[in-house]
Amino acid sequence: MTIEELNASNIPIIVFDKKLEQLRDKSLFPEKLAKANEILLSVGMPKEYYESNGTSAVRSAGANDTVE
Repeated sequence: MTIEELNASNIPIIVFDKKLEQLRDKSLFPEKLAKANEILLSVGMPKEYYESNGTSAVRSAGANDTVE
């Protein structure tokens, strides 16, 4: 493609570094992930999330729930 064709197209051109693939399955911040999961269990998702997914049941964390 020429520069003019690239400028006229609506498709963004993004180049990813192949080295990032080695990080795909790794949790870089396990403490922050655990805290976020804990917050989501206690607070839950916004009602818009449930409405967009077609679910009406909003689950709140109980006393016996654990965060992994």
